[in-house]
Amino acid sequence: MMESFQTSTKNLTLKIILFFIVLSFITGGLGSYFIGKTTDYVAKVNGEKISLTQLEQALQNERQSLQQQLGEHFLVLADNKDYMRQLRKKVIDQLINHILIVQYTHHLGLKIDDEHVKDTIRKISYFQTENQFDNKKYLNLINNMGYTPDEFAELQRQQLINDQLLQVFGNSEFVLPNEIKRISALLLQKRHVRMATLNLNTFQNRQQVTDEEIKDYYDKNKNTFTNPEQIKVSFIIMDAESMENKITVNKLEIKNFYEQHSAEFIQPNLKNYSVIQLKTKKEAYTTLDQLKKGAIFSDLAKNKSIDSLSRKQGGQLGWLEPDTTVDEIKQAHLTEKGQLSDVIESSTGYFIFRLNDIKPSYVKPLSIVRNQLIKKIKQEKAIRAYYVLQKITEKMFNEHKSLASVEAVSGLKAQHTAFFGRNDVPSELNIQPVIKAIFDSDWVAKKTQTAGDAEIINLDGNRAVIIRVDEHKPKRIEHLEKVRDKVQKQIRAQKAQKQILIEGEKFLTALKEGKGKSEMKSAGLSFSEEKSLSYNSDHNALIESIFALNLPTKNKPVYGFSFDQHNNGVLIEFLSVTEGELTSSEKQNFISNIKASYNIANIEALVKNLRREADIQIRSFDDQ
Repeated sequence: MMESFQTSTKNLTLKIILFFIVLSFITGGLGSYFIGKTTDYVAKVNGEKISLTQLEQALQNERQSLQQQLGEHFLVLADNKDYMRQLRKKVIDQLINHILIVQYTHHLGLKIDDEHVKDTIRKISYFQTENQFDNKKYLNLINNMGYTPDEFAELQRQQLINDQLLQVFGNSEFVLPNEIKRISALLLQKRHVRMATLNLNTFQNRQQVTDEEIKDYYDKNKNTFTNPEQIKVSFIIMDAESMENKITVNKLEIKNFYEQHSAEFIQPNLKNYSVIQLKTKKEAYTTLDQLKKGAIFSDLAKNKSIDSLSRKQGGQLGWLEPDTTVDEIKQAHLTEKGQLSDVIESSTGYFIFRLNDIKPSYVKPLSIVRNQLIKKIKQEKAIRAYYVLQKITEKMFNEHKSLASVEAVSGLKAQHTAFFGRNDVPSELNIQPVIKAIFDSDWVAKKTQTAGDAEIINLDGNRAVIIRVDEHKPKRIEHLEKVRDKVQKQIRAQKAQKQILIEGEKFLTALKEGKGKSEMKSAGLSFSEEKSLSYNSDHNALIESIFALNLPTKNKPVYGFSFDQHNNGVLIEFLSVTEGELTSSEKQNFISNIKASYNIANIEALVKNLRREADIQIRSFDDQ
């Protein structure tokens, strides 16, 4: 467990993991839950309203996630009213569950103060440049995801609170040995099979399709044959960051800035620590007594510490700043060189720390911070220049509503796009607020009607986009003649799959009766060479089918039939099984994973219980 303590000390793995958790909430749509309330609501949870705005934003996040996964296939689902109704219900349930968790954390008194939130954000590696928090990088990233700094901070705060909740409620420490053996046996088991494939393309080529079938299929599935909405725009991007490259800084500016901001260049005091981690309190106090009697710290660390990383270095943790010093060390209150701590107890063991050395704080000399100074001066000058330009540009824009006026006053040239859709937005415009303005409002229709008036979209991070609709193609259903080949192919595929299923079941019955191989030979089919498959190997429906088969007896295979990921039919001859076994190190990792899955189950059980006890009122869709 000291490894996790060590990594948190160095502010690497722990912070990265926290950030990935935050991103999972963002991509899943939870970040949008911090949008302000409106009077129009879709549900109440113990009196707290879920606004229509919140629902629509969460739905949009869910749709975008599905589009990324399914591509054009999502357009088919989006036209299915029943599917969209179910999606809406699912998102409302997610919002309700989220509010219940938030309310429960408040009930438990779990809180994260503003400074902790800021500190966590500053230490997220994705927001750093050369180990320093980079405010531009931070603003650019969260803006591209469609969040303001306040919204992202609240998202981070709730995630830290949720992490506390997992510690309080979800920490499962007990796993039965038989359960480990049962689950690991399944996951490590090798199943030896031979397979014969009924190729989809072969069956498709045999199918005949009539004109009546084509027309009937098209009429019933018109909404699946659509051209998505397309748009062509012209745009200008104003960006303070891009203006930095045109800015120069002289020696006097550097000197004056350094003198005026010297407090910003103070190197905090550094302290060098060593640690010994022990499993029990008794061992810890025995070791502390030995140290007080003159035992060498590094020798005891190498021989007794249960932390493999620091043990190799004689317990050395290295130089730490106040901000990178973990709570366990702070609890020791070490202030003098050579001072030993008392035994410090934590959830990961018992610690003894020693303060090896101290480096007092000092102001970094100009020669060391020169490049950093130049960058800061350029940033400040660029931001001032940007706001001057923005003020002039907005005045001109509000008077004329045209890109030409912006070009004239700013000196920037408009860029022009080809037609694009929601799934292929040009990289320069692939920013959530811009995508939302183009595709999720009546803005396009209005701008098309008003002969191409431009629109200004202000973004976080000292950026703005001035954009004009040049041409718009609404989503439309293709005529049958244009999609005739596609319709015919889909009908053939459906017929082929039905025929494969009939043939596969016929061969399977014959195999079980002991005469299937001769019938397969007559049809030009044969089983492949033997393969060994594990439950985790290229996991798909075919693997699920193979591992659902009963175990074969000696010299008597078990037969099955399934479809692979390409919709080919597959006859399965299940020959034998080889059991797997975990090594001692693998077993520990496995137990950790099992505990994690138990934690998730515990939280799910908590949510179910909270739902049973809560006063939840959901307005019907007709009310909204």
